[in-house]
Amino acid sequence: MGTLKRSLELQYKVQRTTGELPWVPPPINIFDSDTYHMATLLATHDYVLFSGDTSWLTENWDNYKLGMTFATQKIDRSGLMNVTGGNNWGRTAMSTGHTTDGNMLLYGSLITGAQMANWMNDTISAQWLKQADTIKQAIIKHNWDSDVGAFWNTKEDHSNYCEDGNSMALYWSAIDPPEASNISDYLSTQWTPIGANCGELPGSIVMYTEGYEIKGHLVAGHSTRALDLIRRSWGWNLQSPYGTESTFVEGYRIDGSWRYRDDSYSKNGSYTAHALGWSTGPIDALGSYIVGLRPNGPGGRSWVLEPQFGDLQFAEGGFTTPQGKFSSGWMLKADRSGFNVWVNTPQGTIGQITLPHATGTSSYQVTLDGKDLKKGSNIALNTET
Repeated sequence: MGTLKRSLELQYKVQRTTGELPWVPPPINIFDSDTYHMATLLATHDYVLFSGDTSWLTENWDNYKLGMTFATQKIDRSGLMNVTGGNNWGRTAMSTGHTTDGNMLLYGSLITGAQMANWMNDTISAQWLKQADTIKQAIIKHNWDSDVGAFWNTKEDHSNYCEDGNSMALYWSAIDPPEASNISDYLSTQWTPIGANCGELPGSIVMYTEGYEIKGHLVAGHSTRALDLIRRSWGWNLQSPYGTESTFVEGYRIDGSWRYRDDSYSKNGSYTAHALGWSTGPIDALGSYIVGLRPNGPGGRSWVLEPQFGDLQFAEGGFTTPQGKFSSGWMLKADRSGFNVWVNTPQGTIGQITLPHATGTSSYQVTLDGKDLKKGSNIALNTET
């Protein structure tokens, strides 16, 4: 978390008076990227969520709000953000205008920003949630293709159905459940045996966008589908004799060659990074959604446990924050007719547990520390459980 904190501090240090944040931080300082600007806003939330460092957030809150204003001022009469800073992650499809990925990043920034505003007791949370709802309604109106069941790349560009924007729409629940299921179905039609062909960078498998896709399928309730994509892409990545067999590559071609984008430099594939942070999406996906344990308050003061089984028999994992160690796991019975779940959390934290139904059962008995629980029971888990 210290590295992330230092990176955020550097970016806020050189923030322009307009509120714009750099997409390459000091000492290089490159600006003009709306999408990377919002990625910093999102990273601010994630840092505080896991670190619990609300003192740091207080020190940087005005700068954060200025950064949010920079983004929201680009919402025009259509109700959508008009992306003008077009530097993006390397996609070849249009990255300016009323883009789906840009608007989904702003939607995510607004709802996570509203959560932080509540932590700060700042009433601006209501305004941000209202703006998020405006985007949600406008993107259906302008960017949704009901015939395909997915979003176009932009309001102006209907040449592809972008993996990044559609996956983000699932991840942040910026679409109602029936349409979310349609998006999940569509995205799975773009898969190859070794990963998802990226619509906005055709012929390429991009771990950044796939990370969002995996978590998007999980949020939409398609856990087996998410696990399948992990096995196809990351499984192939880790087993390939041409990779490191340990770290995660930036991206590769659908023919299995270790080349990405235009290869740059010597045009021989040497540009491609083989240990890139943006390629680690399954780590969060497996812990936060398959194991199902994740914080939803600073440092894990509050948390949720919502396990998803998919086609697995068991899973366990955890994380540590300044509050202490969090861990959880589950195991299905051999016939998948029932399961056991356990969770350990630090004293003083409060959690909400949502359990799935086991296959073939309409109801089951739930016990906590040997005591039977009735449906809808509210339990404050204030001690290690």
